Amino acid sequence: MSESLTFWPTLTVFVGLTAWLLTTRFRQGRLVSPFSVSMLMLVAIFGARPLLMLSTSTYDFYGFDVVSGFEDAAIIGFVAVVCLAAGNLFGAIMGRQRAGVARTNPNRLNQPSEFEKPQPRLLPAVSAIAAVSVLGIWIIAMIVLGGGVAYIAVLFAGRSQAAGETLLNVPALVPALPVIAALVVALTRFRFERFIPYTARQSAVYWIVVALCIIPPSALGTRRFLIPSIVAALLGACGPGWTRTLRLRWLIGAAAAFIALAIFPFVRSAGSRTGDTSLVGAMGEYFSSEGIQGVLNSFFLSYDTEMFNYVAYLAPRLGDSLPYGFGRGTLGEALLAPIPANILPFQTWSNELLLQAFGGTCAQAVCPVPSVVGTLYYDLAFPGVVIGMLVLGLLCAGFESRLWASQGKMTGLLLLLAGFATVIVRGNPISQLWIAAQCWIVLLIVDWAVRRLAAAGSSPPVTQGVRTPHASAVRLDVGTKVE
Repeated sequence: MSESLTFWPTLTVFVGLTAWLLTTRFRQGRLVSPFSVSMLMLVAIFGARPLLMLSTSTYDFYGFDVVSGFEDAAIIGFVAVVCLAAGNLFGAIMGRQRAGVARTNPNRLNQPSEFEKPQPRLLPAVSAIAAVSVLGIWIIAMIVLGGGVAYIAVLFAGRSQAAGETLLNVPALVPALPVIAALVVALTRFRFERFIPYTARQSAVYWIVVALCIIPPSALGTRRFLIPSIVAALLGACGPGWTRTLRLRWLIGAAAAFIALAIFPFVRSAGSRTGDTSLVGAMGEYFSSEGIQGVLNSFFLSYDTEMFNYVAYLAPRLGDSLPYGFGRGTLGEALLAPIPANILPFQTWSNELLLQAFGGTCAQAVCPVPSVVGTLYYDLAFPGVVIGMLVLGLLCAGFESRLWASQGKMTGLLLLLAGFATVIVRGNPISQLWIAAQCWIVLLIVDWAVRRLAAAGSSPPVTQGVRTPHASAVRLDVGTKVE
């Protein structure tokens, strides 16, 4: 039976990776674009995980049966990957047509844009100070919430009941402050390097600030804030080398980062650290005991990719013992997202589904997340998956051209959405989008202050040595070439 079930996951891996390779071509900027990270995440969930489940006969999902819905979930995942790739391809074709029209209209190409204006020389330094200040606000918030400076030590000792209870009802914006800090410096660098590349010193300060930004989510064990910080930082630094082929040392670094992120969930709790209690030490011990194969198996068979199992559990029951959402899981959830859960007179649809399926909400029973594919499926069945993933692919196709042609607030919004793309695709998309919206509001305020302070303290730099493209030089298709 297992041999027949490998067909759809194998096809998912083949189609997904082929589309990923043809689109990214190992170009630096495209490797961290929304399409790239979204496709890799879907391939991991609906391709690699089911194949490993079959090879190891591992079908556990909180003690519930997922075998009966295994093939359904594999087909749903394949459809999602195909539709994402098709939407991206269609968007690229439409982009080429728009680019052809634009080239026949010189007046359209020569319209002035904000990023043609040089940026203040002090912008990189001011943004670094602003980012560190945001991190300082996070530290102060943790001290106040935890009742003293000692609580910081509790956080860095690993996830524990004491740390969790303190942060139980804290708004998500508070632990997301390090993401905003990373976005501040990433946005500034991307904007500044449209004219003048960072110096070696500015680049060193940039990466030091980024490293500081990823420490808090590492301490809290929350990759939903760690991953956006890393992706945004990489995008911010990709400007001058957007279309350069990824170098071998960066590829090795990316592999090492993936291994670290795969180990992270298994050492983030205080109880999981048997020897060295530091995060880095615990990660080293885990890798030494498990090896690369053990780490990969743990990643693909744990809750990192359990969204496949959730879909497999729901698929045979939806439309029978469990109702479809018919808009309540997407639009309805989006309308309710700004309202605190403790004052809602009724449950959100994602919680209602958990109640009906498992007898309790996230805080009461089990807490699986559906992924964007699962959300579309339990809300609108197959049509929801097809339409939703086609739209997502279309949006991903226009990311690169929109980013390079963007001005002001839009540049920050695009970098933020790209940073959150992985967690939006992997987790509860409506919840993650609401957190991203809150981060954007704060980012707008901090970025406005940074630009005002930098402009007040220095004169604009000259525009010699520009290495990044004008918007009109960026083609809108998959094979973008920066002139």
